[in-house]
Amino acid sequence: MRFKNPTKTTGPAQSETAACGSFQAAISNSISAARTAIFAIAISAAVIFSASAVCPGISMVVPCYAQDGPGTPSLEDNMKETLGNQYAVKGNYAISFETGDIFFSEDSQTFFSSGVGSDGCVYDENGKQENTLSYVRDKYIGQFESADENGPGSLITFDTKNELNLFLTWFQLEHMDHQGDLWSFTEKTELGGKKQFQIMKSSFENKASEPSEAYYAVVNEIADKVKAGSQLVDSMSAYAQVQVAQYMTYDSAYRNETMDKAVSDRKGVCYHYAKMMKDVLDACGIQSEIICGEVINDGVDDSHVWLKVWDSDNNKWIYRDPTRASMSLSSGLFSVDIYDIYAGSYRQVGLTKLVGYKRIG
Repeated sequence: MRFKNPTKTTGPAQSETAACGSFQAAISNSISAARTAIFAIAISAAVIFSASAVCPGISMVVPCYAQDGPGTPSLEDNMKETLGNQYAVKGNYAISFETGDIFFSEDSQTFFSSGVGSDGCVYDENGKQENTLSYVRDKYIGQFESADENGPGSLITFDTKNELNLFLTWFQLEHMDHQGDLWSFTEKTELGGKKQFQIMKSSFENKASEPSEAYYAVVNEIADKVKAGSQLVDSMSAYAQVQVAQYMTYDSAYRNETMDKAVSDRKGVCYHYAKMMKDVLDACGIQSEIICGEVINDGVDDSHVWLKVWDSDNNKWIYRDPTRASMSLSSGLFSVDIYDIYAGSYRQVGLTKLVGYKRIG
């Protein structure tokens, strides 16, 4: 689509489990003709803020920057000239100051739309970048929920290993109180070479876990403080971020600990910060989504999770990073609010163009 003023955003869907159309698992009837292998993976979403500690069992997208010859205007320069002051531009990316939506261009003249861009991220018909975790959730949630009807041995089939990884990451963030568990899955190669990745539905039932009442008591205590102040979403989410950031100290040794352990000891990693802040915002009636990807830290791309928050007062997305705020309040609170800095520092994980499986070790 040609560059134009951003379409006014209407906010996120209300239902966390609404599927984008039905998804039919392509399971071959010729099982005897397929090759099957069994693997195990560990999925984490913990933060790192040094090159020595890498996060999760998912792969990370490589930021796509155009390489121009010496003395020629870069793609970024051309985009800035074309778009003017309506967007924060960095590399191939542009963030609308009006809506907070992220757009992607490969030629400095058009925004990519309706599909998966060369950066691996999904873009809708208006060119807006979608939340990769939400996209994968919506793609497979119908199959996930209907699997119960087929008995405890029923399988959920994924098109790619990356999508399986991303779905497990979403499940950990949404339905578990910890990360880093070992998951077993089956890789099948059909006639013709097509691969499928399958996992038993019972695996999820065995992993599902909820934090204790003591954890939610802390969440509600913070939420009450937030609600007692300004009623503007921007201010409320900023204050919630400060409260969560100050409640815990970042400690990489806690990467696989439960939410209860993190809150009890007041130590954690990005999984705990982001999940806790989302729970606080939920308790305040503020819609938010967890984003998984990379943050550039001292020139190193570190795996990370943070949040995008729907500012219903101004009909725009704002971004929050309680983990970074816990280390440097001014860095986490203010830089993420500024789209120019956000565009240069954060990249969401994509469906493709992934660099290899990272795992905390």
